[in-house]
Amino acid sequence: MGLAKKRIGIDNKSGASGMWGYRGPAIAKKLPEAKFVYASDFVPEMRVVKSAEEIELIRESCKWANLSVSLLQEYAGEGLWDAAVALEAMSEATMIMKRTLGPDYQPKRSIYPVSAGFRGQIGEMSAIPHSMSTKRVIKKGDVIIAEAGVDVGGYSCELERTLIVGEPSAKQKRYFEIMLSAQEAAFEAFKPGIKCSEIDKATNGVFKKAGLIHLVEHHTGHGLGLDGHEPPWLDMGNDEPLRAGSVLSCEPGFYEVGFGGFRHSDTILITKDGKEQMTYYPRELKDLIVK
Repeated sequence: MGLAKKRIGIDNKSGASGMWGYRGPAIAKKLPEAKFVYASDFVPEMRVVKSAEEIELIRESCKWANLSVSLLQEYAGEGLWDAAVALEAMSEATMIMKRTLGPDYQPKRSIYPVSAGFRGQIGEMSAIPHSMSTKRVIKKGDVIIAEAGVDVGGYSCELERTLIVGEPSAKQKRYFEIMLSAQEAAFEAFKPGIKCSEIDKATNGVFKKAGLIHLVEHHTGHGLGLDGHEPPWLDMGNDEPLRAGSVLSCEPGFYEVGFGGFRHSDTILITKDGKEQMTYYPRELKDLIVK
């Protein structure tokens, strides 16, 4: 390619990671006259601000995520295994989506268009953020976390909701409302130019006031786009300003071992004048009871 003596940006200092089965010499040794520049942040930086076309793909994803979570909530119930509920909801949402979008639609980032389920975040296991699975069935009184992402043109949104099976207890009601208040604090803070750290501090302020900051296990959110997790990071250690055109998750949560976890996630677009909440599934407790 005529690059053996050129300046080349790489995102891995060896040239290829071991997961691809490569065990040979580093690329710098194969091309000793080239000048290699470690540029792991170059492409992610380019992807922070989305084009109008990218935003519309994510907006379309939000529509189908809304359907997917509604099916998860509808089909969930006592005595059911969460994996079985997820498969049913994903199958139905996928087929409706394919019939609606037409024969030219195909997933581009995964095998299946719709990724929806609970990932084992059932009852006491909901206190493990991003758990993988559970063997037990859904029970009355469980806190369960439903989540969905949908591939449209290689882009996806993020939508998550905390559900309660049956009549919520007083403690569940209190925890739910605190989580909701933390997310509202983030919504109010979102605008172009604000530091990412300020969003995280806004949600943590709510948790501190409630005396629950010790139960927080992750930052408020992250960028969305071609990857499920990408810059910028809504973390108290990141003073990068938000830019119009960025798309992020907003998912402050907290987790009490042995009791449950409480987390909504919504997809947020930073606009020139403020923000747009792109996902729109109901957020209030009264609308999130599994009967």
